[in-house]
Amino acid sequence: MGRLKNARKKGVAFETAIVTAARAFGLVARRLAEGGHADEGDLELWAATGQRIVVEAKSTATLSPQAVLTKATVKARAHGHTGPVALVWKRATVKPGNTRASPDGPPLVIMPMVDWLMLISPQERQRE
Repeated sequence: MGRLKNARKKGVAFETAIVTAARAFGLVARRLAEGGHADEGDLELWAATGQRIVVEAKSTATLSPQAVLTKATVKARAHGHTGPVALVWKRATVKPGNTRASPDGPPLVIMPMVDWLMLISPQERQRE
């Protein structure tokens, strides 16, 4: 049970770090309700254009990005979200000589290309 608590604590800390970083850039960001019927995703961020983005945050050594992003998108769509869905992944590995995992580079944002293009497009576009 201790390992599960530690993983949950690590996840909450990562989600909080993402919200803090987004707010430092002047964006509106918050953690969403976790688990059960209300679980739409981990976070919501609002782009400068006003576009709402649902974010799934993962801090883990290994990940199948397509599978995780697909599951996150299905969850968000089930709650009526029609905008972009993104995965933010921080890969942590145990380096030789250490006993604890440390970040293996900066966190990455992974999203479907069409969502990314919608965010950076100068025109307001509807999802097709």
